[in-house]
Amino acid sequence: MPVPARRYHSEMPDLTPHAVASLVFTIVVFALYTIRRVPIVVTSLLVLVALPLAFVAFPIAAASGSSIRATSTSTSGTGAGRDLRA
Repeated sequence: MPVPARRYHSEMPDLTPHAVASLVFTIVVFALYTIRRVPIVVTSLLVLVALPLAFVAFPIAAASGSSIRATSTSTSGTGAGRDLRA
């Protein structure tokens, strides 16, 4: 008697809008890198500007529903700004 095939439940969650947007953005950026009329510097600058702006405009939501944001912009852990004469 043949054993029926098992269907395994994937532990991966469904694609979120941020995941889909990141995939589309990646494909667009790769396409821009292949177009010879668009300089690599322009494409790189586009990536460096567009990604932070996108995450500011559409912040990622935590499981609790609140948006995930940086809590501090200080340089307390880097040693920058400390008086090293002591």
